[in-house]
Amino acid sequence: MKKIPSLLLMLVFSVLSTNSFSHGGGLNAQGCHNETATGGYHCHRASYTPPSPTRTSSPQSNPSPIIASSPAKKVDGTFVTKRNNIVFKNVRCVDNKWRLSLINRGTSYANNIKILFYTVDSDGDPLQTDTQYIGISGKARKEVTLSAFNCESIPFEDLNRSIS
Repeated sequence: MKKIPSLLLMLVFSVLSTNSFSHGGGLNAQGCHNETATGGYHCHRASYTPPSPTRTSSPQSNPSPIIASSPAKKVDGTFVTKRNNIVFKNVRCVDNKWRLSLINRGTSYANNIKILFYTVDSDGDPLQTDTQYIGISGKARKEVTLSAFNCESIPFEDLNRSIS
């Protein structure tokens, strides 16, 4: 008879412990969300499949906002920079321009961050450059668009970079 209450108690605690590890709210239609503290993005529903990058539409068509904002190309990974606590990630192609998330993992405001992306010819001479100077608050993220580069014709791997 003593085994029934202890089994019931174990069942209650196992259900409660499962719920205590989850977090609520903030999920989009695919069951995903941004992590503001780390700058990451993750999904809770394993059944979500991102839209196919091969989808095309005619110039006359007006794509839905979900398709228009979904990146066709993206580069995985977190990239370190010469600036302490400054990294970038979430590199993706949006409106034919490379866009990335610049993240300040430190607690202090970081000012005068120089972002330089460039391509070179076969001799190593610069061809195209995109230089920006920005500041970013501590524990924050800022979206940066590299307007000088068409990501449909210039792969991210072909870009040289310096963020200092």
